[in-house]
Amino acid sequence: MRTKIKTKSIALCLIISFMLFNSIVLVSALGVSPVSKTVDFEPNTDVELTFNIINSQRNNVNAILTGFGELSDMIFLEEKTVAVKASDDRKPFRVILRFPSEMEPGIHKGGVEITPEIPETEKNMFLAYVAQSLTLSVRVPYPSKYTIITLTVLDVDEGIPLPVYVEFDNLGSEDILKAGAQVELYNPDDVLIDTLTAPEISLEKNTLGKTQAKSDTKPELYLTRGFYKAVVNAYYDDVEKRIDTNFTLGIPKVRIRELVTRTLGVDQVNKIMFLAYNDWNTELSVQGNVTMAGRHEAMPIFELEADQEKEITAFFDTTGLEPGQYNMSITLKYGKYTRTETFGVEIVKDLKLIERAPGIPLVAYILIIVLIIIIVIVAIILVKRRKTSGERKL
Repeated sequence: MRTKIKTKSIALCLIISFMLFNSIVLVSALGVSPVSKTVDFEPNTDVELTFNIINSQRNNVNAILTGFGELSDMIFLEEKTVAVKASDDRKPFRVILRFPSEMEPGIHKGGVEITPEIPETEKNMFLAYVAQSLTLSVRVPYPSKYTIITLTVLDVDEGIPLPVYVEFDNLGSEDILKAGAQVELYNPDDVLIDTLTAPEISLEKNTLGKTQAKSDTKPELYLTRGFYKAVVNAYYDDVEKRIDTNFTLGIPKVRIRELVTRTLGVDQVNKIMFLAYNDWNTELSVQGNVTMAGRHEAMPIFELEADQEKEITAFFDTTGLEPGQYNMSITLKYGKYTRTETFGVEIVKDLKLIERAPGIPLVAYILIIVLIIIIVIVAIILVKRRKTSGERKL
């Protein structure tokens, strides 16, 4: 009786799930273009901007528009609800910015959020969506000379000269005749790598300009992947500014150079050893797991110094697994990055291991083996020489 009730319950759940699945309208692809716009402040004026709702999945959707941010009181919408039909590839709408008589100098940000709503004709359907938004920026000039200075370093592959730029955003009410900078680059240990000079440029008011900083001593600047520090000593006309900033090239990488353990014993907890290398210029804290045959075994957290190679030990329980060939995956996690590498291993019944003494690295064992081979070769040569010498005497 209980089995019949259970079977009916499962069948009912499957039917309901099927009905729900077929009634969902997914409108996550509803977008907006352009996604941002920057305008200059003009006292007591209205600025009209046009945007488009992108209906890539061709759904019937009502888009509700809402202003947000510090500009929300200045944002006026011609339509607060925009009806988007399935036949509409894109649907335009207008945003009006009504500026007051004055605003604080600087860059003010706000925007409009676009929230999809299912139409009345399809209220019996379930809706899944992701709200989209557009960003509005208003530039209000300072009453005198004022420039926002930014260091921009383009991320390029190793072996390619590093492009470094100093950007000057003239947010003042006056033109700037001369703007330039000297850039000092440091490694993570605050050791000076190089000094760069950015040639002088001029900027009209309310304009953006940039100048490329180049090495004072080298034709081209090359850096390896890693984390770096920079000090920008900039100036524009009679104003001097210092900016301390950081940047990275590439992404951190922890490589598994070798899986030392290739053979595992059946029905036991096996020690898994591999060589990990930190291909980055700062210390990384690493955690991870070993995966094989659908099983996951966490490994202890370990640290790798910059450019360090270290032998790492993990463990894997093969209880219940049959002897044979398997794929073993080692996943390493450091910060927001994850790296997985897969190796072929074998589980055997009779595993004979040569246990290492604690603290002796793999290199020491290799050297010992090489030394033994050399001793054997020398011994053979000496024996042959003695035999030859004896034969001559006879």
